[in-house]
Amino acid sequence: MDLSDPMSTSPSSKQSRVVIPVTVTGGKLRFDYASRMPSMVDGSRAELIVDASAIQDQYLIKLLQTDQSIDLIAPPASVLIAVKPARLPAELQRRVYDRDLRLRQLGGTYVEVVLDEPLRMRLSGAKRGAFSGGACLIPALDQRRAISLNQAFTFISEVFEPDRQSHVGNAFRSGLWFNDEAGGWSTLEALRVAYEEQFRAYLTEQCGVTNKKQRLAGPPSFNEWLTGKRQQCTLPF
Repeated sequence: MDLSDPMSTSPSSKQSRVVIPVTVTGGKLRFDYASRMPSMVDGSRAELIVDASAIQDQYLIKLLQTDQSIDLIAPPASVLIAVKPARLPAELQRRVYDRDLRLRQLGGTYVEVVLDEPLRMRLSGAKRGAFSGGACLIPALDQRRAISLNQAFTFISEVFEPDRQSHVGNAFRSGLWFNDEAGGWSTLEALRVAYEEQFRAYLTEQCGVTNKKQRLAGPPSFNEWLTGKRQQCTLPF
């Protein structure tokens, strides 16, 4: 994931999902309704959901059930919320964020919010990373406080986009933060994807651990693992 691209996002699948009921027989998956599994495209991704009691490896259970929260962006960092220039009242033009000429080159118009609580991400097994925290102040709205970036999005939209039918939206899809490692603005969505990729690498590496002493001690936290990776190389976030 190139976090130097301010508008980088990850695709999300909108295809319908099919549940294939299976039973483990002789260490293999057997389709409950037929003698063979349905033919599937090579590279197809799937999730096997089982009761924890079905897995004999306690180390693996602990790893796959891990539920961790990490701090992504610390206060008082700024996050920029995009607004539609065509809807922007003339008297509000002076309140938009204009301290970085690179943003003008992108053709976007943004309103600044300042974090007063860390923006966090919750990571759990194969689930998609979820943002949390992110309480902030909005200087352009007389330091109005929002309990989350999505609430800040609503407050900003109500004032800066008064003709919009709905002021509810996802600040993480269009919100920008300044990425020191990349030396430019990146989307929060790109940040989420980058951490998810590292989390998958963490799970993959820990699933391959065979040392008995390590397995007895249990897997390290994702934070500990990620700190070690940062000491070895420079991550793009």
